[in-house]
Amino acid sequence: FHLCLTGDASVEPVLLRLLTDPAHRDLPWRRTQLWLFSERLGDESEFGLIRETLAIHADLPSEQTHAIDTILDDAADRHERELQETLAWREKGHDRLDYVLLTPASIPADWAQNEETDALVRAYADRVACTRRLINASRFISVFAVGESAQDDIAGAVARTHGLASIEPVGGALRWYLDVDACAKT
Repeated sequence: FHLCLTGDASVEPVLLRLLTDPAHRDLPWRRTQLWLFSERLGDESEFGLIRETLAIHADLPSEQTHAIDTILDDAADRHERELQETLAWREKGHDRLDYVLLTPASIPADWAQNEETDALVRAYADRVACTRRLINASRFISVFAVGESAQDDIAGAVARTHGLASIEPVGGALRWYLDVDACAKT
């Protein structure tokens, strides 16, 4: 099972629920590959939230957790090679991510612009992130947005000016999980 998450603080309740809700506790954690969707450039690691909240408590083997080390100049290339090598072990047609959890804050500012590339991961202006090509090929994509802080992003997605509007699954499903406060401007 290939799970791709954002380390945005707004998903912490979702991560905790994966560990505590009886309906989700039985996820096959020992057979799960955990990928990071994006990592900000700079000192503050988004993967830290995922590691501390989920990976350690789910007893995920360290070789199955895939952070993005933005300290390295070739972080995007390394993460892409790791994805390709790991997904290559799956049978044809299943060589994609199974589940992706995104938030508006995790989307790079220039994610929807000028992406004429075959890359699966690339460096953007403010972070290293998985590309639309990889995300749109995923089996299930969920967008999680809660609170007033997400209002402008959701309004931008509706107006097709935010990167979220460029999520167009190819052979997969897309679900939005929003609360009333996030939708107030739409």
